[in-house]
Amino acid sequence: MQALVAKLKAMFLARNNTDVIANERASLESLQRLDEMIQEPECEPQVGELDEAAEQWLARPAARGTVLAVITPPCDQSDSFLNWARGSGHLCIAPPVSRSGPVDWARLKTSTSDKIVIVPQLEQWFLRSAEGLDRIRKLMAVLGSARHAIVGCNSFAWAYLAKAIRIDLIAPGPFTFKPMDGERLATWLAQVSQSDPVTETTFRLIGSETALLRDRTNPGVQKFFATLAGRSLGIPSVAWHMWRETLRIDGAYGMTTGSQGAHSQQRANYWVASLEELILPGTYPRELLFALHTLCLHGGMRGADLADNMPETPGAALIPALRGSQFVQEVEGILRIRPEAYPAIRNGLRSSGFPIGAI
Repeated sequence: MQALVAKLKAMFLARNNTDVIANERASLESLQRLDEMIQEPECEPQVGELDEAAEQWLARPAARGTVLAVITPPCDQSDSFLNWARGSGHLCIAPPVSRSGPVDWARLKTSTSDKIVIVPQLEQWFLRSAEGLDRIRKLMAVLGSARHAIVGCNSFAWAYLAKAIRIDLIAPGPFTFKPMDGERLATWLAQVSQSDPVTETTFRLIGSETALLRDRTNPGVQKFFATLAGRSLGIPSVAWHMWRETLRIDGAYGMTTGSQGAHSQQRANYWVASLEELILPGTYPRELLFALHTLCLHGGMRGADLADNMPETPGAALIPALRGSQFVQEVEGILRIRPEAYPAIRNGLRSSGFPIGAI
């Protein structure tokens, strides 16, 4: 029902060429304050699920070269899967520096023999080209000499590779994480939102005295987190960014007197705005849809590499248009999908016929 409503909204918004998050924004000073106090946490609930699944899978007898594919959480800027791989005690193979540069396959095959191997970011090994697909074929051949192999890959890249080289036959039935419901999200956010163990942080709904992370039996609180779980698709990293987008320093709304900074230091009090829904309009240009799909597939790229990897020549306006949209952010020269925009992009690309894969 939510998907149907979103499509209907997109149809009406398309007539006005509108694609906005209709939400009040905090001042620049407030955003800086939030950046200092709240950093993106590791998705510990999913790490626990991964530990359990990997332990069960590795305990089962299997033929050499057996591969377990894991669909990694999208837009997880804390790199939970990569951190898990590095701390697993097994051989973790980082992606090459260049997606198109040479790889010492002989050395890689020697180092992986008779070991349990983890490849955490398969989408960063290749570009969407004939050469890129050949590179993945060679990598999977190398993993065939390992005792066991665990491959992490985002859903867009896995769907593409499954169609292009039938990688799903090598690693059938990829492991996906169970989506978090509203209750689990509320519990997790309560754990990660306490930045100061001495001063308890309070989060209140705007226009209400309801303590959002404490009054968990309140119908308004339950509805808020149920809505957050639905719009974030139950993905912790996406939900956290949507949650962070709602946070406001109370001084920015005139709800208190005095200096905003001084007040925040004394009470560590936040107000929570209403959740707003971002929609990818039905009239979004085809070239930008291809660009969004490419960024989802590869997990982020430099502007020049993105333009070169497009199936059509979009012209010089592509990169500025992406930078000016509400779907993409640029960090240190790398264009990435905004986590809070991921569900809207996913739904929009699926409606447009792009392969998106299961999460």
